[in-house]
Amino acid sequence: MLSPLGVAAECEVNADAIGAHYAISQPSGHTTALQLWRLGDRALQVRPEAKLADSYRSLSNGEVRRVRYFDAHQRAIEYDPEAADWSAKAQLLPAQALKKMQRIGSKGSGCKRIERYQRELADGQLTVWWNPALRLLLQLERRNSDGLTRIKLVDLKVDTTTIREAFAARADYVSTDYADIGDNESDPFLRKMIRVGFVEHAH
Repeated sequence: MLSPLGVAAECEVNADAIGAHYAISQPSGHTTALQLWRLGDRALQVRPEAKLADSYRSLSNGEVRRVRYFDAHQRAIEYDPEAADWSAKAQLLPAQALKKMQRIGSKGSGCKRIERYQRELADGQLTVWWNPALRLLLQLERRNSDGLTRIKLVDLKVDTTTIREAFAARADYVSTDYADIGDNESDPFLRKMIRVGFVEHAH
């Protein structure tokens, strides 16, 4: 189930330089992909099917700066820094959420250590498989009356060159500051993004 960790046996892996590829399966049977990339104070979440990516940078004052990339248009919107939970951006699973769960088992050591957590929810149950050394979500299962939703790690990248390329892939996109959208509504791309609800009017 957790074979991608095989590349990390000796724990010489830098937890701050990782590319994690996930498959998200819904009760309907529909499956989508999600990529999480980490490099130092930066994190990148990519949703290939939606052609969207969100880049986050952790700032020294505790705030987080976000840039949303629209791959189909090779455009980006930069947002003002704001207070945010960095662990949610860099790990997918916020540190506080893990603290609220009960650890029900563990095995292995170092980069191969797997901890299992569980929490009863009002409408079902949440189970998480977690790697503490890499601060990495291995699998999450949420069961409720609708069925089972699963987020599963399917591939792990630890090559620094590959990781840097993932962050650099969108460097040439035309970028607009969120605060300037209101002054640029004649831009067809921005008009469309406002219309479909990806961005709100900003003045």
